[in-house]
Amino acid sequence: ITTSITSDNENNQLAKAGDYVTINIVETGIDVFTITSTALQIDGTAVNSDWISTSNPGTNVSVFYLVQAGDNGDVTFTIGLKDEYDNATTISATTDGTSVTVDTTGPTLTILCDNPEIIERGTIDTYTEPFPLIESDGGESITSLPMPGDPTYVNPDVVKDYYITYTATDVVGNVGTATRTISVVDTTPPVIKILGSNPTTVERTQTYNDAGFTTDPFEVTTNTTVFKDPQGNTISQVNTNETGHYLAQYTAVDVYGNQATSSRTIKVQDTVAPVITLLGDNPYSQEQYNEYKDPGATTNEGTLETFGLNLVDTTQLNQTYNITYRATDASNNTSSITRVVNIVPDTTAPVITIIGRNPAYID
Repeated sequence: ITTSITSDNENNQLAKAGDYVTINIVETGIDVFTITSTALQIDGTAVNSDWISTSNPGTNVSVFYLVQAGDNGDVTFTIGLKDEYDNATTISATTDGTSVTVDTTGPTLTILCDNPEIIERGTIDTYTEPFPLIESDGGESITSLPMPGDPTYVNPDVVKDYYITYTATDVVGNVGTATRTISVVDTTPPVIKILGSNPTTVERTQTYNDAGFTTDPFEVTTNTTVFKDPQGNTISQVNTNETGHYLAQYTAVDVYGNQATSSRTIKVQDTVAPVITLLGDNPYSQEQYNEYKDPGATTNEGTLETFGLNLVDTTQLNQTYNITYRATDASNNTSSITRVVNIVPDTTAPVITIIGRNPAYID
């Protein structure tokens, strides 16, 4: 009786999961064998008999074992036989590495660079894998997919996660893989450019039109403007009727959620003096000896004061007096105007008042 063990792997000294290990038993004479029992162990562990099959009877019989995942090591077999005369025997052997060894473990790939690798969008033109990149514990050659130029390869201008899978195959045909993630991200906030002056001023009661702001014209952003009054309250627009420092708060958010803020200071100021309007003539001719009654003046805002009224002496012919009006607004802007009063000769005839009846009657 001669016994041999082989594998249907390309390397018939090794077997991986899915390969068949075959034990051939040949009778060199004319006896016909029948297999009566089979027992197989891989590295000392009994295999499941469901994966064992036989061919018999005959002068050449075989035992087949379908290698399962997780099987690793030398093969030990014990096969019971009998001939047509019921003579029985047992054949046992263990492979020693010069014949079939079961190996179902694929290569272990170790990534030697960052995984995941983070790339800021737009910082490079073309993605190149780092070095050193990856190694296999068995020194096997390593391939990768996708490759540069493939549609799914890393595009450093498009934000998303990219995956490159590396594959190594050992001499048995076991495959090991590893996957690396390259994340193209955008964490850069938009750049806000404020248009117009900052800070800026607007005169009280004038209309304020905000010049706004811009961002990168090649970047899509959602832009908002919020106004704040001097107390920090949110308002719909700058109230130019009230002096003080207002804020225009600008916010820009890009499609990746990055946010930028900036603000403009708006000073509502009042530098315009009140406008005084004189009532009556200027210069004013006051007849001698008649009481001077000042026509007065009005102002468009603030308070109005009059100076010099008590100095007018209507008995002094050809004398000139100045009456000054001064207005002060809430911002302490002041203006003044002067009326000239000239004492002129009295041209008004006396007024005679008749006492008693007119006409009068005498009985």
